[in-house]
Amino acid sequence: MCHSTETQRSSPCHRKCSYVEAFQQANCEYRSLDTIPIECNAASYLSLRYNHISRIRPVIFRGFLFLKYILLSNNNISRIEANTFIGAPQLMSIKLNYNNLQVFDRYALNGTQNRLRDIYLSRNSMTVVENGTFQHVPKLSVIDLHRNRLSQLASGVFQHLKNLERLFLGMNKLVNLPEDIFKNISSLVYLDLSYNSFHRSLCTY
Repeated sequence: MCHSTETQRSSPCHRKCSYVEAFQQANCEYRSLDTIPIECNAASYLSLRYNHISRIRPVIFRGFLFLKYILLSNNNISRIEANTFIGAPQLMSIKLNYNNLQVFDRYALNGTQNRLRDIYLSRNSMTVVENGTFQHVPKLSVIDLHRNRLSQLASGVFQHLKNLERLFLGMNKLVNLPEDIFKNISSLVYLDLSYNSFHRSLCTY
């Protein structure tokens, strides 16, 4: 135990977060942080929930070679810019729910195409998801856009996602959907469209 504690305290990440080196886990919750702690670039799991982060500088994750899980929920992030996650090629899951996201750049996920499986964007203020936003990450299996302000979606926004299994679109402002929006997504097993404002039946979907 003594050796483990000493190892933990010797890590640069421990200056700002609770870091367990044996598991590469960094818990940075409730630390009043306003930026990503680059001292924790050896972590595979990094939780930054409940902080004061409002902006993430593009390529700030450069050098986070082992990062698989990033939790950025419950901050005040308003936009995710292009190339934000470049430098973290092992990323499997991104959680950005409970923020104030209004803009998610179509190139924000550049550099994550090899591993990214899940992205959680629920309970934000997004009004648009551009075509091409998810095409860089064809291995995605979960997309959560629940409880945003989406009023429409382009027909190609989910194209080429052959591994998509769960899609959450409930509690938005959708009034209609393109007829081919779910074309060729045979892997989809769960689709939530509840509490929207559709003008006609969606039985054909």
